[in-house]
Amino acid sequence: MSAERHIELAEEYLNGARRACRHSDYRSASILATMAVEMAGRGLLISKGFTRPRSHGALSALIGREFVAKGQIAAEAGRKLHIIMEKRGRIFYEPTHEVDGEEASELISFTEEFVRESKRYIQKGKKTNRTHPAP
Repeated sequence: MSAERHIELAEEYLNGARRACRHSDYRSASILATMAVEMAGRGLLISKGFTRPRSHGALSALIGREFVAKGQIAAEAGRKLHIIMEKRGRIFYEPTHEVDGEEASELISFTEEFVRESKRYIQKGKKTNRTHPAP
């Protein structure tokens, strides 16, 4: 699956997160937001030729090393990715963790920024590749 398709799926999951949040389904909203981040992150990695990372921790670490540390995506987006991945474990695997509207809204906001940064990078790379074909 292409980097662009990963971004499309990320946007689809993000829209689902917004809908769930509007209906006070905060856990579903948060799960969809984390799935959107994962899709956008995979899109970033694919755009640089990486294969799917083996874990969510590896996804976060690779993006930090290959994109944030090199200034290719905003450091704030990278920081928010880290926060989302930390919260993901509690949301998915701790049944006693209650997700409220504030937490869900924060995750959606973070996700919007990360997906936007990821899409910007992928589109920029696509334009660069089109104007400078490989020899």
